Order: sequence, then C-alpha cells, then structure tokens
Amino acid sequence: MQKVKLILLNLICVFLIAYLAMLTWKQLVVSTPFYDNDYKTFYMTLRGKEDVYRIEKYVRILKYLPTQTINHQKKISAQTTPPINAINLNTPTMNIILRSMVNASNQLSQNVLLWTIATFIGAAISILLLMQTFLDKKYYYFFPFVFMLCLSWPSLYNVKLGQLTYFVLPILCAAFLLMHFKQWRTMTVVLGLLAALKIFFLIFLLYFIARKQWRLALLFIISFAVFFFFPLFYFSWKEYHAFFLITQHHLIFVERAILPMNGSLLGVIASWVSFLKIQSSVKQISVCASILVSYAVVRYVIYDYRFLRHLPAFSNELSISFLIVLALICSPLSWLYYFLFLLIPLVVVFKITQHYLIPTSYFVFLCAALVLPFFALVIPDNKMLYIIAHNCLLPSLLYWILILFLLARVIMKKQVVSAQRAHTQNVIFFGIMVSYVALCAVLLSSHYGLDHFVNLDKKNYLNKVAPVVWLS
Repeated sequence: MQKVKLILLNLICVFLIAYLAMLTWKQLVVSTPFYDNDYKTFYMTLRGKEDVYRIEKYVRILKYLPTQTINHQKKISAQTTPPINAINLNTPTMNIILRSMVNASNQLSQNVLLWTIATFIGAAISILLLMQTFLDKKYYYFFPFVFMLCLSWPSLYNVKLGQLTYFVLPILCAAFLLMHFKQWRTMTVVLGLLAALKIFFLIFLLYFIARKQWRLALLFIISFAVFFFFPLFYFSWKEYHAFFLITQHHLIFVERAILPMNGSLLGVIASWVSFLKIQSSVKQISVCASILVSYAVVRYVIYDYRFLRHLPAFSNELSISFLIVLALICSPLSWLYYFLFLLIPLVVVFKITQHYLIPTSYFVFLCAALVLPFFALVIPDNKMLYIIAHNCLLPSLLYWILILFLLARVIMKKQVVSAQRAHTQNVIFFGIMVSYVALCAVLLSSHYGLDHFVNLDKKNYLNKVAPVVWLS
C-alpha cells in the first residue's frame, strides 16, 4: 500500500513539474521580446557574430505624453526610465554553452523550449546525484524532491528570469558526490570546470590551501585554466580582453549590486551608502567591500586549518558547505537565484541531523535562513520596506554560517543522537521543508514578486509590461 502511495505521489509530482515547465516556457516566450528577463541578454549578445561583451542600452516607456504639433507635424513624446544596461557577464566557457542554446533555431519559441527542458533536466540531475549521498530508496522519492526543488523560491526566480543556475548546479553536485566517494583528483578537475563557468567558485582553492593539499591545489588551478581558455578554439582574444575589462569595471558591478535581489557584502554596503546618501565614490565602496571580503577569507582559512579539518566526521562536507556560502557572500553579485547552490549545505545539515543531537536553535536558524529571501521581492514603497528588501539576503547567508558553525561544534563534542531522537529531528526537518515549499506555492499563486507567472493567459501581463526603446 505504501508503495502504491509513493508511485501516485511521483505521478502527481511529474504532472506538477511539467506544468511548471510549461509556465516557464510561456513566460519566457512572452517576456523576452519586452526585455523583461535575463534570458533576453543572452539572446541579444549571443545571437550572430557581434561582440559578446558589448554593452546594450535601452529605456522603458512609462507613459506617453500628449501629442504635440510642430511645423504641421505630429510628434509623440514619452516619459521613460533612465537608460538600462544589458551586459553579458558570463565567462567565455559559459558563453560557449549558452551560444549553442540560443542559436539552436531561428524561432524564439523553440530556443526557449530547449532552454526550459535543459533547465528542468538540470534540476533533476542535481537531485539524482545528491540522492546517492543520503538516501537508499532513491527512486520512490526522486520526483517529489525534484518538485520541491523546482518550487523553491530561488528556483522560481531563476526560471522566471531565464537564468542558468540549473546548468551549473549539476556540476557542483557532481563534485560533491565525487568528494563523498573520495575521488579527490576527479573532484578537483570538476571543481576547476565549475570555476571556469562561475568565477566566484575559485574560492574552492581555499579548501586545498587550508588543508595543505598543494598537488590538488595545483591541479585545480590547471583545470580551471584549461577549461577557462578552452573557448579560444571558438572565441578570439578580443572576447577575452573584453571580458577582463568588464571584470575591472567597478561601476557596472556597484550599479547592479545595489538592487534588492543581491545578497553580497558589496550589495549591502552600496545600498546603505545610497540609502544614507553618504558621499562616496565607486572605488571607495569597492575597497571597503574588498577589505571585508579579505577578512572573511582569512578567517575561514584559519577556522578550517585549526578546527574543521580536525572534526571526527563531516569535515570535508562542512568545509565545502562553508565555502559555498562564503562564495555567495564575497561575490560582487549574489543574486537570489544563486541561493540554489545552498542545496549542498542543506543536504549536509540533513545528514548531520540523522547522526547527532541538534539543539533547538538550529531549527530556528534554518527557518530564518529559508524565510528571509522571500522579503527580497518586497516592493520598496517606503524607507522601511527599502531597508528590508535590501538587507534580507545577506542575513540569510549569515544564518547559514551560524547553522554550519553550530553543527561543527556538535560534531566536535560527539553528541551522538538516539534512534528515537534522530527520527524526531528528521520529522522536524522535513516538516520545515514541506512548510517552506507550501509557503512558496501560496506566494506564487498570490502573484507575490512573480507577477502573472502562474497565468497561462498573458493578456494582463502584456497590458502591464512597459514597451522598450533601443538606444544602442
């Protein structure tokens, strides 16, 4: 009977996942021509043979002004937004993958379909890889876990914007699985590929440095260099030069970091400088953030060297988890959809709750870490809402740091849990996760932060979205 229920649950989840995929495809097909997502940036810069890293500018028309007649000619004027930059900030390695996907067909709808299928396959592969590390009866819970991941708040934000986190997440999960099976060299090569796709994952070099694994550190650097420069078979040095110039353009990053969906240290500093109207240059903001990032990196290396590597269990898992959170904190742009990478720390903390006695504060911190990102999409109509929207993601990441720190102390004290208490902790953990997914579903259905995403009929969306005028 239990088996039949699980099969039925899987079938329901398959249907719901397919429905989410259909909503994603519809949203991207309709919103891309209006440049109302991130997929449009990839589509603009990677179609054709123009410079991949060129800066495109456009404005949105807020309202049309009364028609004026000048010299017997009618002229239409409009109130617009300030110029908006559309820049592809992905590495050449990532752009090789993206270019093949946006040029698969001459039809936008077909390219978006390929993108959507690849996105949800990436989610499924990520779950499949991670299930090898913590669950024996893999297949009965596969689709429910995939559905829970797809319905999480960072995931919904990712698919609405047409972002590419699900193209990177399976590689991170593969590296974690290889670490689980102690395939260190292969894991290091995969981490090198990961860093070539997303530069902020170069932070994994600290893992090898803190543990004095110099050969693996060298292998990581070589792997990164090989994967990073492999696109030279397709791109030219001109594209690489343009990419390096963009990474040194601090204004580009500060302008984006100030948006509320960013949880980095740079973002919080920039938003407070803007809110308090402090006279400060872009360079000063960048230097301040760099000092804090440097301090965080040094503190982690010391903490790993003196404490984490001496843990009797879960030493490697916790170290990787700390680095994932630290990567999001230290990266100039730590968007809400990057929080999908926290799936690895989530699996690690779940595994630890099965073996050790966990204090109540852990569950409180976990709830706070999961709930805070919801506030990133609050419309900042007043000062209080502005502060909330711009200062909710970094505290969420700091709660993750507290959770990992707390669990590391529990492991060091060897507070092994009884079977009954372990069962209770598992029930509480899954209760929190189910409640979280249910809250995501409620907010999605109420159009909070994701306007009209759940509507297959996009008439209301088309009536609301502002038209676009190209400046370059």
